[in-house]
Amino acid sequence: MRRLMRPLLLPLIVHALKSTDIKSVAPVQRAAAGQVVLAPRNEYNHFLRQAAVLVVEHTERGSLGVSLDSPTLLTIGEAAKGLLEDSELAENRLFMGGEYGGDSATMIHACEDVAGARRLGGSDLFLGGLADAAKRVNAGINRPEDFKFFFNFCKWAPGELDDAIADGRWRALTGVPREVVLDQDPFADRGKLWRTLGRAAKRNHRV
Repeated sequence: MRRLMRPLLLPLIVHALKSTDIKSVAPVQRAAAGQVVLAPRNEYNHFLRQAAVLVVEHTERGSLGVSLDSPTLLTIGEAAKGLLEDSELAENRLFMGGEYGGDSATMIHACEDVAGARRLGGSDLFLGGLADAAKRVNAGINRPEDFKFFFNFCKWAPGELDDAIADGRWRALTGVPREVVLDQDPFADRGKLWRTLGRAAKRNHRV
């Protein structure tokens, strides 16, 4: 998806998560695709400050992720004109995934039967498969809200994310429910998810 219009962030309000949504969240020592990582408290990069980031690629070539709770003013249909004009998916909110990617978009979901989708590590989340997703939504097999769209990525150089987790700057989590990852509240409070997951990981941590 190219030539996407660069979106603006929506005004923020508080978005609460039920404690039952995150009771399985716990810290781990290394990042992996499909896990969520939390930015350091003293991170001042605008795209990473108080960010909860879903890792979508983690290899020897580096790491990519998408920030989960930064909705924009645009739908995916408005940002990528003509791409989904015949699908209800066009009305899905576009989220700001990060500052890298050359004006590209990524679709995350939990539908394992979507053709062309790639599983994220050992998680129950998938990346891609847009054409089949649009067909499935139009046929009533899936709902539009089963699919979440992100504009651009967060990016780390080879070994950078692992080093940041090892020295305690970033925190890697397991057990973040897919419902939390795929939440599409258009008024999501940036930083609320970061704080909530951080507290849950601390509470559930067992030495």
